[in-house]
Amino acid sequence: MMSALQAVIQTIRHLKKQERFLHKQIEPILSEARRSNDGSLAEKDFAKINRYYGLAVPAILGEAFAALHKRSLSAAERACLTAQGAMTGLFDDFFDDRYLSDQSIEGILNQQQAETVKSTEALFLLFFR
Repeated sequence: MMSALQAVIQTIRHLKKQERFLHKQIEPILSEARRSNDGSLAEKDFAKINRYYGLAVPAILGEAFAALHKRSLSAAERACLTAQGAMTGLFDDFFDDRYLSDQSIEGILNQQQAETVKSTEALFLLFFR
């Protein structure tokens, strides 16, 4: 059984590994999103990806599930969990900041809207796909 100190050290290792993954795999995507931003993406959106959901979902939750199965988190699982974490904050903001209707959100998810999507929606859809 792992001691509390060992668990903390292991969690720090997982967080560092995920930070490296974010820097290598996700930062190029975020750099492009910053460059093409129509103003709908705020710095808080990028922070949610790099410091909260995109970091913690894979590094803490994903690694915990992998440990329960007595194995390491695979690269594909890490990528999927990172995408899930990255889109979490963007999706929350559809409700909390933009007050989109269920129909509007369904249109985004089904990509049925005719008008040009906002940068927040485009980044969300990139991670959703």
